[in-house]
Amino acid sequence: MTDTQSRELKVVHVIGGLGAGGAEWMLYRLVRTLTRKGIDSSVISLTDAGTIGPLIEELGFNLACLGLPRGRVTPSVFLRLRSILKSARPDVVQTWMYHSDLLGGLAARTTGGIPVVWGIHHTTHDRSTTKRRTFAVVRACSTVSRWLPRRIICCSNASLHTHLELGYPENRMIVIPNGFDLDEFSPTNADSARLRDEFGIPPSAPLVAHIGRFHPQKDHRTLLGAIALLRRQHADIH
Repeated sequence: MTDTQSRELKVVHVIGGLGAGGAEWMLYRLVRTLTRKGIDSSVISLTDAGTIGPLIEELGFNLACLGLPRGRVTPSVFLRLRSILKSARPDVVQTWMYHSDLLGGLAARTTGGIPVVWGIHHTTHDRSTTKRRTFAVVRACSTVSRWLPRRIICCSNASLHTHLELGYPENRMIVIPNGFDLDEFSPTNADSARLRDEFGIPPSAPLVAHIGRFHPQKDHRTLLGAIALLRRQHADIH
């Protein structure tokens, strides 16, 4: 029996920040689930604890926040990241999104060659809405993607094809869709009535909900256009 088979698998997750975004919530759900399967997880935020950091700590996981200035990469933060990984001695480093893929991946590979798994949670890159620095990091990731990560996890087939076009290696990429525990989402008639009462919506009126961050990638313009068409046909829709 090997050493890793005789003890808990140790995974360190590295992410840019822990604000209330989709990837950040997926990280929270993943570490919460993995602990039930005997996997020891810890989390490193390159910036701050954000909204989700305290929730991760409430679950009992170690959380380190490195205070990286937004839009900058400082040698001191990189060295501290390497120091934490050297002390933690994880079996795997899982990185989340481009800045962490690049910085966390390089830190892991230069700290005893720790295996790295990248996580990609973007599907498209519109030059008019993607920051120039972000696109530069995407290109840098493409350059090192053939040797730095063991695997590259994409959240969708569309994401995989987008990154193939950017030069990422197909033989290292795999699609693992975002997962949700549907037992957590079991609305009742009382929940519906309370929501409608809160917003002054009649009990019989059709109700459409959308959840997502306000960003051009989410295409709220098309959503609002569709809602406008619906309202012309169904004046009572909310």
